Amino acid sequence: TSSVMQFQYEGFCINILDTPGHQDFSEDTYRTLMAADSAVMVIDGAKGVEPQTRKLFKVCAMRHIPIFTFINKLDREAKDTFELLDDIEKELGIATCPINWPIGSGKEFKGVYDRAKREVELFSDTKKGTAMGEVKMIPIDAPETEELIGAEAKDILADEIELLDGAAAEFDQELVDKGQLSPVFFGSALTNFGVETFLKHFLKMTTSPLPRKSDHGEIDPMTEKDFSAFVFKIQANMNKAHRDRIAFMRICSGEFEAGMDVYHMQGGKKVRLSQPQQMMASERKMISKAYGGDIIGSEVGAAAKNVMGIAAGILDGGGLCTLKGPLMARGAREISRLIKAMGGNELSAYGLCHLGDYETTLFSEFSNNRLYGEDLYLKKPF
Repeated sequence: TSSVMQFQYEGFCINILDTPGHQDFSEDTYRTLMAADSAVMVIDGAKGVEPQTRKLFKVCAMRHIPIFTFINKLDREAKDTFELLDDIEKELGIATCPINWPIGSGKEFKGVYDRAKREVELFSDTKKGTAMGEVKMIPIDAPETEELIGAEAKDILADEIELLDGAAAEFDQELVDKGQLSPVFFGSALTNFGVETFLKHFLKMTTSPLPRKSDHGEIDPMTEKDFSAFVFKIQANMNKAHRDRIAFMRICSGEFEAGMDVYHMQGGKKVRLSQPQQMMASERKMISKAYGGDIIGSEVGAAAKNVMGIAAGILDGGGLCTLKGPLMARGAREISRLIKAMGGNELSAYGLCHLGDYETTLFSEFSNNRLYGEDLYLKKPF
């Protein structure tokens, strides 16, 4: 399933929502994209654009999310680079602008060429990412370049760059912000090559947390002082030692403080967000404060259980589910009992769900004890 990570890098606080590429987790990924300001599209250099990438790209295109492309696994044999770019543009309908350019692939992979700096970043073995590789940059016109990458590789690079400069789209930050142009980077994540280079460029090209639309207009995290957030995912049993339920939320504005009371819009009641935490891979860290743009998780306790408890409803043959109140699931058995009580079966849980005045799409995955819903808004009471 999607994982949430936060880390600091050169004065920036970065929230990563890592989503699985497998189609079985597609609904999880769609909901996670609701909380994202930018998307990084990782493409296998040997396979190119895959079917699931097309589906996820459509979601990004609908929301006009800026898309950054990282073509991965260049340390293995890969497709022709121009073919990969052409595949992206034809399959996804978005223009590409390579920021750097690979020198070979597989056993002949020598590094990447930075088009703006006219420098070559040499590939170094990091023992499959377990060791820090030495980053060595040399000018393309330096005498030792030919010796380090080989005369043939340098000639091929010169021809490809000449063709690229004449045919590729020029970098335009405005088009990137609109999701109409994707900056492209190359590297090998397994060996940690090209990842930090991508990160540095990404931080220059992306924006601070973006506003979110609401029924009161746009909520700007940079100017709005009142706390607001929305839950984009609820997941059960993340801690094997306890039957916990974590509500993942994106803070839209204001400042979050541990133990604060918030107003649940659909339920019309106050709830207390207990045990707020941030994640880094499998590690959890309890926090006392968080700010606009941050992604945090909060355990759904007894207070929230009364507000977000399972409500009675009606399910017709077409899978249209009308519920009388807010919805949350404590596990697969509970969802199953609800659906059967409504005269349907487990597969019937896929349909439109009405939560009071909110209409949203309901998806459930019984085997993983998860239930997904959108637009579960939390707002601080005034």
